Amino acid sequence: GDLGVTVWARGDLWHDWLEPDPAVRFSSEDGPVDFHAQTDATWLAARIGVSAMESDRLELHGSLGAERSLDGSGFGIDARLGAVWRL
Repeated sequence: GDLGVTVWARGDLWHDWLEPDPAVRFSSEDGPVDFHAQTDATWLAARIGVSAMESDRLELHGSLGAERSLDGSGFGIDARLGAVWRL
């Protein structure tokens, strides 16, 4: 196959209109524990990345992303590195 490098970028704008207070419930020794997410804000997210085919069997990839709520209540960054080895 073709070996090469791909550079990409993605942007997202998201808001949850359907479920303003999503929650998940876990059981514990002391009874159920609810965890609530704060999704009542609108968020912007951006990610850039690169994928490289090193051989017909090995692909390496990495990306860096950031997200921020438009009301200033939250900010996050993350990085991802990975490899795919085809047998």
